[in-house]
Amino acid sequence: MHTRVPLESEHLAFVSRDLPTSQVLEIVSLVRLGLPDSSGRNACYFLESRLKDGYFSYVSYHFADNSRIQVKDHELEALVGELSGEPS
Repeated sequence: MHTRVPLESEHLAFVSRDLPTSQVLEIVSLVRLGLPDSSGRNACYFLESRLKDGYFSYVSYHFADNSRIQVKDHELEALVGELSGEPS
């Protein structure tokens, strides 16, 4: 599979399997994939809450070793602001 833009490993995206070169439709960062740990396991994190200064809290319901992460995400911050009518 080839895409027109590089894919980031922590984002989920839709791509076409049937086209030689596919466009990428990223899923808004409400769900994130964690990087594999030393045992090769990775986790799926779900948006839990909005924190201060562009940070968001995510929770994994099956990955007890690191069940919560905090991520700074400017794109999600802008989207939340736009959807809530906050001034930019």
